[in-house]
Amino acid sequence: MKIYIFGGPTTGKTTFSKKLSKKYNIKYLPLDKIIFKKGNIRRKETIRKKMLTNYIQKIDWIIEGGSIGWCDDLFSKSDMVIYLEIPIYEALIRIIKRHIRDRKFSLLSTIRLCFILLPRYYTKYIRNYAESRGAKNVVVIKNPTLTDLVNKIKIFYDN
Repeated sequence: MKIYIFGGPTTGKTTFSKKLSKKYNIKYLPLDKIIFKKGNIRRKETIRKKMLTNYIQKIDWIIEGGSIGWCDDLFSKSDMVIYLEIPIYEALIRIIKRHIRDRKFSLLSTIRLCFILLPRYYTKYIRNYAESRGAKNVVVIKNPTLTDLVNKIKIFYDN
């Protein structure tokens, strides 16, 4: 089972990856673990690609993240690509709540996320990005629940 879960910020990628990981007893990897070293220091792209290439050699994996570009191999190497989508207003509310709760990122980063990066994720371009990069089985789930995800996975792997 090789599943890549991607989507815009606050769509539930990490939450669902953790739950699927537990349900199917498969380790999951957040792409942020590859992107950043301790102290939120960004790794060089060549190092990230090498780390990812090594990881996807495993038999089973669940990988989640919102990155595109440097990790495009994930689309063609995955058995299933799940794109999570929520309404943009819901994402904005979640981003603001996350900022208030975690204070992990600066207010400037949060504003940038809300008004520059977020709208980019909610275009047809991003939704179709996976297929344009060689993904064979792309499932788009709007307003996802764990039941939705498990049902899609069962249908896929039972056929």
